[in-house]
Amino acid sequence: MDKKYARQLSLALDGSGETNKELGRRLAMSASAIGKYSLGERRADHQKKTLLAKALRGLRLRLSSARSDFGTISFADNPRVRPDVFGATTAANREERERQQIWTEFQDAITVPAGKLTKAQSELVDRGFKEFAEEIGAELTEFIELAQYAERDPQQYIDDFNERLGG
Repeated sequence: MDKKYARQLSLALDGSGETNKELGRRLAMSASAIGKYSLGERRADHQKKTLLAKALRGLRLRLSSARSDFGTISFADNPRVRPDVFGATTAANREERERQQIWTEFQDAITVPAGKLTKAQSELVDRGFKEFAEEIGAELTEFIELAQYAERDPQQYIDDFNERLGG
């Protein structure tokens, strides 16, 4: 079972102020099914995840679902970082610094054909992609936290981006 998705669903449910029964009535789902999804005792299919995310207006829930269903990068959920706007901004800045420290060497190494990389270059390429993915996750987290801090729905900005530039 996907415990990360279940945790995000549970948090979204808690934040909604709605009971499982009320939500289930709205979505034509049983309260017990919603409860089992949120506890990680049952796996929700993509269609149910989409319904739940729309009903709960949960961007973190949508990103967790995309991670689970499609293997996309999700937001960062680091238990060692405070889950607030300052923690998110600090983490995003740190991830960017860590990536930039190796970026020139990474770019040099990535131009070498895979079969001709030294062991050190190969490790550097792997580290560069790891750092890049971590930076993207931290940036998504910062985006969500800043929008919430400003009392804005981050989804409107995502929809606008997807309309204009999204693939």
